[in-house]
Amino acid sequence: MIRFIRWGLMSVLVPLLAACAAPGAQFTGLPVPVADQGDIYLYRADNLYAIGQPFDVMLDDKAIGKLYNASYQHLRRPAGNYLLKVSPGYNAKTSEITVQVTPGKTQFFQFDFQYDLILGSLGNSSFPNSSIQARPQERALVDLRD
Repeated sequence: MIRFIRWGLMSVLVPLLAACAAPGAQFTGLPVPVADQGDIYLYRADNLYAIGQPFDVMLDDKAIGKLYNASYQHLRRPAGNYLLKVSPGYNAKTSEITVQVTPGKTQFFQFDFQYDLILGSLGNSSFPNSSIQARPQERALVDLRD
């Protein structure tokens, strides 16, 4: 009986602990801006909901990487308008925002989603309250370091 309980606990704890060590990029600081390109930071704050689920990141409908829990994507692009998208996958809502890149300027965006207690796990699986939000540098740097 005790062996059964031990195996049950291990089957729950091991995947949870593995999800906590997600492979996403960890913030180490801002690089020096370049004169002919702008920087975009897209980040996802630490959140228990969907902790082990990476989200697809697209720029102008081209896949550019994954956004893991408590991680970020750094994009350096020439001046212009770009369509930035984040898709949690499956039947989930894809969030998007048009970003105007200015040379020498750094912009910060957070993929924001809230767990709605009324909707529960099934209702939240489509991420109905998700969005990409522009953030001021001061707030973004605090969020990225946490």
